[in-house]
Amino acid sequence: MSNRSGQSRSEATGTRTSGTDSSTTHSDSNTDSGATTKTTPSRTNRLAIIALVLSFLGITSIFGVIAAYVARSQIRRTKEQGWSLTTAALWIGWIYIGAAVLCLVGYIWIVA
Repeated sequence: MSNRSGQSRSEATGTRTSGTDSSTTHSDSNTDSGATTKTTPSRTNRLAIIALVLSFLGITSIFGVIAAYVARSQIRRTKEQGWSLTTAALWIGWIYIGAAVLCLVGYIWIVA
């Protein structure tokens, strides 16, 4: 069936049968009741970000290590993201602490 402009009825209303056009929206056939399920993306733990920043600063690396352990505990409990950030914060923090201890031991050995 065509209208005056030469378009078929389905073209005039915007529905397509081929399914190749991405501009049309299709209803999900899995939702029988019409209710949509909304999933919220899990967010990154803020303390994990803070721990990484504190570990990078060097002088505050001990606080970064402590914050990373606390953030890991929170991530286990709340199922947030950020486990890899805490792992990086722990590695960087412990490396800074180890370097500081080696420097302190070397300094004491030289002075004594």
